[in-house]
This record gives sequence, C-alpha cells and structure tokens, in this order.
Amino acid sequence: MKNFIQKSFIALVFIFLYAPIVVLIVFSFNDSMSRAVWTGFTFKWYAELFNDSLILSSLYTTLLVASLSAAIATFVGTAAAVGIYSMKKIPRSIFLTVNNVPVMNPDIITGVSLMLLFVALRFETGFTTLLLAHITFNAPYVILSVMPKLRQLDPYIYEAALDLGAAPLYAFSKVVIPEIISGVITGFMISFTLSIDDFVVERKLDKVDFIKLDIEGSEGDAIHGAAETIRKFKPRLAISLYHKNDDFLAIPKSIKTLRPDYRFFLGHYTVTGWETVLYAV
Repeated sequence: MKNFIQKSFIALVFIFLYAPIVVLIVFSFNDSMSRAVWTGFTFKWYAELFNDSLILSSLYTTLLVASLSAAIATFVGTAAAVGIYSMKKIPRSIFLTVNNVPVMNPDIITGVSLMLLFVALRFETGFTTLLLAHITFNAPYVILSVMPKLRQLDPYIYEAALDLGAAPLYAFSKVVIPEIISGVITGFMISFTLSIDDFVVERKLDKVDFIKLDIEGSEGDAIHGAAETIRKFKPRLAISLYHKNDDFLAIPKSIKTLRPDYRFFLGHYTVTGWETVLYAV
C-alpha cells in the first residue's frame, strides 16, 4: 500500500508538470489560434513556422549558443569541480559559496552585471559576449552536479592508478571520469536546458512596428530606455497608465519630445475595462 501511494504521488507530480505541455502540443494543431476552443486539426501553423526564415534563423542561433555554451561550461565546470574538491576545507567552502552566487541571483542581475563588465572592458557586444554570458550562467550548475559524484569517489583509486604506472591524464580519463560521468552528463543537460531557456535573440532589427508597455509603474523609465527605437522606427505604442496619475501627462509629453508627429488616444485594453491604455500612433 505504501509503495502504491508513493508511485501515485510521483505520477501526480509528473502529470502536474507535463500536462500543460501536452495541452500546448495538442492545441498547436488547432485550426484556430485559440488555446481553449478546438475547431479542427491542421498542420498550417507548422507550415508557416518552417517557412519563416527569421524564426528558423533564431532557432539555429539558439541551438548553436546552447550547444557551445553547454559543452564549454561542462568542460570548465568539471575541471573546476575537481580543483575545488582537491582544496582544503576552508578554501573549498569559500569557492563553493562564490559558485552559488550566480545560482541564487536572479538571471537579470547576473545579466546586467555581465553587460556592465563587457562595457567597462570595451568588448563589442554580439555572439562572443552572448556565449561568454551563457558559459558564466551554466558553469556553476555543472560544478554542483559533479561535486556529489566526486564525494562518492574512493580517494585512493586515482593514486592506485598512478602507483601502477598510469600517467596522470590517463589515470584521470580512465579512472576518475567513468566514476563521475553521470554528474558530467547531468551538468551538460542542465546547461543546455538553461541556455535555451535564457536565450534572447540579439540582432540588428530592420523594423520595430509595435511596443506594449505594462511594467508596474515603470513605463516612463521604459520609454526613456526605448528612446532610440522610438525615434528611429516610430512604432505604434500601447502604454498602461493605471499605475500613476502623473503618467497621463508625463508620458505623452515624453513621447512628444522624441517624435512630435505621434497622435494619442485613450482606451481600455481588457474586457473588464479597468486597465487604461494610452495608444500612440
């Protein structure tokens, strides 16, 4: 009975985690764009997907960054884990604490910190800096995956291989790696998954034609951050104004200083009508 309850609980956890994904997969074949009402089976959305060169290019870049960053982070993280494991207790604790900082920090904090570092070092942002950022994100997870396997390793098995005449690198590859390979593979898979999850396509856009801003009272700051895009492309804007009363005057004035040719309209974005939105066209 206890075994049945445990298996049932595990099954419920997996259903809870994967049922939404299954629903999304099923509705990706829906004839309409609705994710609630089934209107018929079709492959047209996948046909449009594979005919969209921008999406395919983005997918290629995503997989390339994820694969390279995961592979490099796995190599660097495994080497770092071995080095940290070989340290004495106090230095090991310090390095593991430092290693946990990127894991505990929100991704946006680490991302902004890396961006400021690249700017300070005068690195040209692009594919290289994106790859370096993802390696930085991923390496700590590899270290955390490999360290438990190193703790389970018999500390004398490597020394025994050396005593039997094996070269250090040969002993490491034939004795240590097979013992920790499951942790290495786990670290690679986590790195690959996180890299895909965190990836944002960086490219020079030919056109931006619409911007929707609803960021809990920071719409004015967002307008300032998007100033160059607004000046260059004059995108249509939909900006929530229900957070601050001052925004009713401040935001239109700010937009007018960037592009005097904007026209403004007030409306309601939601069905309930409580969300006041400023439209600029």
